Amino acid sequence: MQEQKLSSYIDVKKTEQFIGELLKDGTPDEFRFPDDYKSYRDECEQADREYSNEKAKAHRMEDQDILTDEDSSLVNFINVNNFIGRLRENGIKCKVYQDPQSPQTCGLYAIRPGYERLGFIFVTSMQVPVMPEWALLHDEDHGIPNGEAAIGWRQVLAKLVTTRIVSETKIHEIFGEPRHTRRSNRYRRTLHAFRNGKIEDIQ
Repeated sequence: MQEQKLSSYIDVKKTEQFIGELLKDGTPDEFRFPDDYKSYRDECEQADREYSNEKAKAHRMEDQDILTDEDSSLVNFINVNNFIGRLRENGIKCKVYQDPQSPQTCGLYAIRPGYERLGFIFVTSMQVPVMPEWALLHDEDHGIPNGEAAIGWRQVLAKLVTTRIVSETKIHEIFGEPRHTRRSNRYRRTLHAFRNGKIEDIQ
C-alpha cells in the first residue's frame, strides 16, 4: 500500500492563513525570549505549589509529622496469629475474619464481658500477616492525610480497651506498656481520655 504524503491530510491554505495570522504582529515574545518565559512559568508553578501547600496546612493532623514517620512507626512487628494467640491465652474470646476481597487486612471480633448474648462483635481491622507497633499515616504530596499505610497493634489494643473487651490494666499485662516517647503520646492520650470518661463507650 502506497503511503500518502502528509500534505494530502493537511489543508495547506488554511495552515498558511493561520500562521500568517499568528505572525501578523511579528514573532510572539514567547518565541523571541524563550528563557524569560520559561523563568516566568517556573515562578508561576512555584507560586501555585506554595499556595497549595499553605492551603493544605489547614487539613494537617496534630502530630502528623510523627504519625507519618516510618522510622518510629514501623518497629516491633507482631504476627497476627501470635497476636490473637496471646489474647486467647489470657482469656479473651476473639476470632478473625478475612474478606477474600481484602487480603491485606482482617477483621477482629471479640466477646464483650457481660454482653455475651450479643455474640462476637466487630472491634477493628488488623493488618495481615504482621503489624508494626504503631500505625503509619499516609499523606499526599501536599501533606494532606490520606488513610493509613499500616495498621499498628497498639492501635488495636486501644480499640480493645475502648470497646470494653479488656481493661487497660490487663492489656498492658499482656503486651507491656509502651515507652514514653512522642510516638506513644497519642496512644496514651486516647486511653487517658477513655479512662476519664472523655471518650464515650463505642459499643
